Amino acid sequence: MFRFALIVAAAVLIAGCSSIPYSAKDKSQEQTMADFTDCYSKADLEANTPPYPADVKAAVSDKTNACMAERGYKKRFF
Repeated sequence: MFRFALIVAAAVLIAGCSSIPYSAKDKSQEQTMADFTDCYSKADLEANTPPYPADVKAAVSDKTNACMAERGYKKRFF
């Protein structure tokens, strides 16, 4: 029983940490996920195409944040 409870607790923690850190009043969770996936994919492609930025991870993050802001999302801080 303890093992089962530990597995359930771990699953809940993992699920809670995997939510997208953006929100918009008029957007569903599905739409938010679709927009994030699109923005992240575009940012990743742009950052990994020459000329490469000095910090690829930071460039992807910045470009993703800018794209989501253009679509009306605000960054959430947990």
